[in-house]
Amino acid sequence: MPRRKPAPSASSHLRRSIAGAAARLMAEDGISDFGVAKRKAARSLGASEGEALPTNEEIETELRTWQSLYQEDEQRERVFDLRATALEVMQLLAVFNPYLTGGARWHRRPLFRRRNRFVRRQQQGR
Repeated sequence: MPRRKPAPSASSHLRRSIAGAAARLMAEDGISDFGVAKRKAARSLGASEGEALPTNEEIETELRTWQSLYQEDEQRERVFDLRATALEVMQLLAVFNPYLTGGARWHRRPLFRRRNRFVRRQQQGR
């Protein structure tokens, strides 16, 4: 007999609501600190600061969802521009063997799909 999923509790619903509100604040208002976004979102929903606060990972998941719905093209361009800058800096620091970490590395789309072809062609032409 298959197991039933337990019904979501009020605290898990509040936690998800806070994560969604924090993600929206980060995307729309440019808040970069997860803690500030959590506390501001909790206050806006009438929750106390210590009550049902989501983890940074939960907020990041909601943020990616929000961006894919409302800022897909803008976000794609912004990420590409940031990665292009990172690639240029990494090329300048090549003697130190730099590598990408975090969101730049683990993004769902391939890193520099178009840019790598250009760099490879440029290097082969030398």
